[in-house]
Amino acid sequence: MLDPKAPLKFAKIMSKKSLTIGELLQKDGGVLKVLRQGAQAADQTLIALKSLLPSQLADSISAASIQQEGHALHIICESPGMATRLRFALGELDTQLVTTLKLVAPFTVKIKVRTHARKTHPTS
Repeated sequence: MLDPKAPLKFAKIMSKKSLTIGELLQKDGGVLKVLRQGAQAADQTLIALKSLLPSQLADSISAASIQQEGHALHIICESPGMATRLRFALGELDTQLVTTLKLVAPFTVKIKVRTHARKTHPTS
């Protein structure tokens, strides 16, 4: 994990005044750098989480991130049924989640369902 405090830094930066393009592109800690670090940390979390799960459950997860300085794991999955299965599976993986994802015990898991919008073709 690159920087577990990246979301906090981003929130602090965004709560200030409007920024110019030059400020966004600063090399030493601009907003884009913080965003990139947050995205990389989320990608690493997603990959690590998927490695702990059976393939059917792993394939249903589209995003995962660690929040609240390691005390919360937020997951987005594709269906309510898979969210239920995921809750049961994660309940048995507490030790592996702490070890692999560097979560801080006790931690909470929040699972959100985001279904993909179905594409419909107009009938004519």
